Amino acid sequence: IDPYFALDRLDYLVSHSLLHAAEPYRYRQHSLLADFAHELLADDREAYGRMAAYYLTFATSHAQDYGALRPEWSNLDAAIATAHAHHSWPMLMAYTAVLRPAWFARGRYAQARQAFAWAQDAAMALEDDTAVADIWLHWGEACREQGDFDEAWQKLHQSLEMYRELENHR
Repeated sequence: IDPYFALDRLDYLVSHSLLHAAEPYRYRQHSLLADFAHELLADDREAYGRMAAYYLTFATSHAQDYGALRPEWSNLDAAIATAHAHHSWPMLMAYTAVLRPAWFARGRYAQARQAFAWAQDAAMALEDDTAVADIWLHWGEACREQGDFDEAWQKLHQSLEMYRELENHR
């Protein structure tokens, strides 16, 4: 739609306390309205799928634009969780591939570890052993960066064993 019309509609919602202007061109939905919308959409798989697909496109387009990613991390986390909850395995794998460099560059290791746990489910469901080994490798790296050396050793060891089974010299 026309940007001026969109801004007019957003200002209308702000004036009726349905949105809060957070910063220029960024808005937050009132929590009661968000809860109501969540109830209405609870069973709408298609709507959640569109949201997850939108944020994957966004992440792909802005993978190295950390300024653009910064205000969207919570939305990206929700989209990744949605992909996992709906068993959208290829989408989940794409998220981890696209966002891994940004997670590591920006020190977002907790997010990375959660996403790798879900990506492990996806790779196993897709029966992609190379992807499983890659996920364990990156998961181990994230654990190491957070000082969780026991889990890092476990994931890196699992990765090494899987690569050996696959005769992959990575």
